[in-house]
Amino acid sequence: MILFIIVTALFLALAVFVAGSQRVQLNGGVLSLSIAVSAVVFKLWLVSWQDLIGHGTAGHDDFLFLRLAAFIAEGEWLGVYDHLTLIKGPFYAIWMALLYELGIPLLLGNQLLYAFASVVAAISLRPVVKSDWGLLIVFLVLLFNPMTFSLGHVARVDRFGIYPAQTLLVHACAVGLLLRYSQTVRENMGWFFGLGVGLGLFLITREAAFWVYPGLILVAIAAIFFPELKRAAFSRHRLTPWVWVFVLAMIPSQLVSFANWKAYEFWGVTEYGNTTFASAYGALNRVLPKSSNLRVPVSKEVRTLVYAQSPAFAELETLFEGTIADGWSLTSQIELEQEMDGEIAGGWFMWALRDAAFYNLKHQWFGKSEGFYRKVADEINTACDEGKLECLAERNWFGPVLSTDQFIPTMKTFGAASVSLVKFSQYLPESSESTGQDWMLAMFRDYTGERLSINWQDRAPTENYVKKQIQAERALLKIHKQYRQWVPILAVGLIILLVMQFARWRRLTPIDKLLVLGVITVVGNMMAYTLMLSFMEITSVLTIKHQYIYPNHALLCWLIGLGLVSFFAGSRRFLTEKLN
Repeated sequence: MILFIIVTALFLALAVFVAGSQRVQLNGGVLSLSIAVSAVVFKLWLVSWQDLIGHGTAGHDDFLFLRLAAFIAEGEWLGVYDHLTLIKGPFYAIWMALLYELGIPLLLGNQLLYAFASVVAAISLRPVVKSDWGLLIVFLVLLFNPMTFSLGHVARVDRFGIYPAQTLLVHACAVGLLLRYSQTVRENMGWFFGLGVGLGLFLITREAAFWVYPGLILVAIAAIFFPELKRAAFSRHRLTPWVWVFVLAMIPSQLVSFANWKAYEFWGVTEYGNTTFASAYGALNRVLPKSSNLRVPVSKEVRTLVYAQSPAFAELETLFEGTIADGWSLTSQIELEQEMDGEIAGGWFMWALRDAAFYNLKHQWFGKSEGFYRKVADEINTACDEGKLECLAERNWFGPVLSTDQFIPTMKTFGAASVSLVKFSQYLPESSESTGQDWMLAMFRDYTGERLSINWQDRAPTENYVKKQIQAERALLKIHKQYRQWVPILAVGLIILLVMQFARWRRLTPIDKLLVLGVITVVGNMMAYTLMLSFMEITSVLTIKHQYIYPNHALLCWLIGLGLVSFFAGSRRFLTEKLN
């Protein structure tokens, strides 16, 4: 019954392919719609053989989201306050709890969300792609994006399971509005609503969401200088919906803040924002000398100096410099694949600090932890101001200290990440064992509604099950091979098409100019995201290796689909002109 409802809902959503066109060719529209629905069902069948990998030992990641989702599903918001409760955006846990209440398995729900985002992304191009077959091409290229069945994150309880779909939805709604500048506000209300709500949910999913802003700012700047867009946009009648976009984008964060205030007397989405914890972290990070290892924000030497100047921080010394520091240093060493000499890399120092405070009973309630971190920050900053510690300028955020030594490694990583993006190099077809105690894995099974990887199943899989699973894996590998082979070539072709459009800019129609602007917006945000990840890789954690870049693959597939349709349409026009 659930599958029937799901497929029916997808059918209705995909029907917009036909309804969105100005003139419908019944046979062509129905056939393209049938192919689209069949493709969705086929993909759902292929991925249905993938098992969930339950990481009960990942207490700061997979199991944290599972635990938060379980609390939400039981009507207890995020549960009892501790050092992990408010440290990550809560939307993924909310999404999991929603699927649990609806009885939809987690991996299936994630795939359906991505399919829906692909539908919206294809429909957003309707003003420039008039053919249903053209939209079908865009949709299919998006739907079979290999990273949506790469087991590295997709098969885990990880927010990257929905982040590509969210990324695609936000950009699709923005581009959809841009291409519909000449339509009435009433006609565009769905796109305004989608952009506002999509952006709002995007902002409460991950903490580092600022990378989407450059593209949106570019659109705003274009509205000032682009004559056609300026005439259509700058009036009270046209500007009012954008106010509602801003309001809608703020609602999710305000609702979460209100829920956090009621439960913990904390107003905000996470403690990763403008909090006393950020001040304490920033104060530690400003103390010199800095480590020669770019990935180490606060060295053992610095901690030793700070213990002597901050009585509050010194309360953590016994716990911090024992098993906690050793454990996170070992984690840093394993994950970074380099000798750390007992140091803790930036990707894990925050967790080490909060773990030490938690075990020192500083996280019994939010007010207590807030007071503790404020005291640490004040004592360190006072010691810096009085010259007792050699320090940089005062800091109240988590970002690493900038230095010229980071520039060249960051740009090299950016280049390698860009190549990895177009080659789909981080695709992981192999599953892995579920880890953790039995009660933890039982929670994964119960709250996700999924089969866990073979090492933790109630009974051994049948021969037929294994055979079907192998067949599905082979089919998915073949799809990945085709993308890996053709996307780099098509990406180069897309760049050539874009350059050609610039060369003939004066001869472009207004809608074609807006399409070029939309492509630049998407590409600009892709570059901003890749650059952010490259900087994080140099100063914190291996983001590229661990597929953090994989939301960009959805945007890349969207552009590749658009490029293919544009090439075919251009070739058809060229041949028609020659023949006539």
